[in-house]
Amino acid sequence: MTSVRSAGWRVEPAFIEGTPTEPVTLLSDEQGMTQLAGEGPTAWQIPWEQVKDPRIFLSRGSYELRATIAGRTFRWRRSDNVDREEWLSLWRARGARVHTRRRTTFAPLLVMALILVATGSGGLLAQTTTVHYTRAARGALDALLSPADLGTSWSTTNTSQLINLVGTPGVISNPAAAPALTGVSAIAEAAAARSFQTCLHVANASDRIYGAAGQYPAAQVTSPVYTNTADGGIQIASVSQYYATTAMVAADTREMSTRGFGRCFAASQAVLLRTVVAGPAGPITALEHDPTSVPGVFVRGAVAPANLSSIGISHLSLVVDVITHGHLEISVVALVASPNGVPVVDRAVEAEVARLVAPSALSV
Repeated sequence: MTSVRSAGWRVEPAFIEGTPTEPVTLLSDEQGMTQLAGEGPTAWQIPWEQVKDPRIFLSRGSYELRATIAGRTFRWRRSDNVDREEWLSLWRARGARVHTRRRTTFAPLLVMALILVATGSGGLLAQTTTVHYTRAARGALDALLSPADLGTSWSTTNTSQLINLVGTPGVISNPAAAPALTGVSAIAEAAAARSFQTCLHVANASDRIYGAAGQYPAAQVTSPVYTNTADGGIQIASVSQYYATTAMVAADTREMSTRGFGRCFAASQAVLLRTVVAGPAGPITALEHDPTSVPGVFVRGAVAPANLSSIGISHLSLVVDVITHGHLEISVVALVASPNGVPVVDRAVEAEVARLVAPSALSV
């Protein structure tokens, strides 16, 4: 077994009340783990046979080890990815379960609302009270797909399968605080990540979209799902993410600029949707299809088959478009029943892009 020594951890709770919880150095070898806590330091040796239910929680820029020792659950956290692969390999060899805290574009929003937005049959309703938004929250809200981008004859729905991709409308969340996915959501996420990384030939450690290399937005919010009966039926929604720095968005955009990104990402989202609805199945192939953009705004898109025949819905296509601009990453996702619906989605995306670069856009 590989020996690992790494500093920079924090342990919760303290092994003995009143003893240091940071800084912590962890060591491992064939015999077990050793924890060195505090400046002294205070040392504890833990034989492997005493380490029960080992688990690893992976986030974009950090990871956490968790285990039960003598009936108590301990968590070792760090705020970077130093020695991540070594600990992942070592704990997996001990039977550890791996959980990924997801930051993909279409994560189910499993966190509490930071602000309250009332919903009703007519879509989002304004609160009668005054709400003060953070810059990130306001930026994310203003960038969402809106009725102004769609035109007339659209309504909202809360029964679309797109909700499995975009989550609850109007909830402003901090994805970094979201709990690890479990059950079907975790299975679907893993399937989507495999699909994307295999298609784009990117390792999980280098992947900024599903993998370990990415960073969390400061705020994320979802639009309602809008629906129209034209061309056999169209449903469309968006997810907007506001990042603390433009450099973070630029780094993501570099990966999105990789040849094949659009089709690989659309296919992975189709895999995610199908897995949630019908369970795991084989790969999906998507076709590149980019809406028209403008200088300074990055747009990439594709169309993938979305066969949901297990619930009586077939012959649908999933349109996935990704937009980046300044502090923002926006994803527009749509289900269309006819190829004629794809240009309708294009026009909505192009209207949203034009609004992003308008002088009055995204004022905060």
